[in-house]
Amino acid sequence: MKFLLSAFEPFGNSTINASMAAIRILESTIADAGYVTQMVLLPVVHREAGRILISHIEEFSPDVVICFGEAGGRAQISLEKVAVNLCDFRIADNLGNKLMDVPIREDGPVAYFATLPLRLIEQGLSARGIPVEVSLTAGGFLCNEVFYTLMDYLSITGSRAVAGFVHLPILPEAAAEKRVNLPSMSASVTSTAIRAILDIVQQSIDQI
Repeated sequence: MKFLLSAFEPFGNSTINASMAAIRILESTIADAGYVTQMVLLPVVHREAGRILISHIEEFSPDVVICFGEAGGRAQISLEKVAVNLCDFRIADNLGNKLMDVPIREDGPVAYFATLPLRLIEQGLSARGIPVEVSLTAGGFLCNEVFYTLMDYLSITGSRAVAGFVHLPILPEAAAEKRVNLPSMSASVTSTAIRAILDIVQQSIDQI
């Protein structure tokens, strides 16, 4: 089974992104786990992030695509259920683009649902003592844009790949850097959670 995992570069005033840190730890520890994986770091740039992700899907032909990002203010790992056809940026992306009330695809469906086994993942992470929730909003920034672009591409191409998006809390060092009192989670915990997600997804698909 082939997994494509994506993370984002830092954005805003941060020098690190929780998803990038977790994926880097996972990348260095997963070699002996028997998974066939490809990791991709996405820019926080309108259209470009989705374009790069799709190019990796076309090249790698994964069975599972899981995109990761960070969400300041969230205390739990958020398993995103819905991607909406909307760009509504609270802040500018890393090239200064700031869109409001703009569809991701002009004639696209209003929304897509993730095809990951979210409830099984939620139960599995909870059983491991990792704070987790199923979320109904991926926001209006690049995380949602990439999530929607991913699901739209899979729908249009008829791909049977299982896919979705997961938000991670910010890192403790990021909260310290920003000098804000926000919930946080260490990269070691989030990388452990990601490894567990891979296990749960693989077991789920193997049982079909």
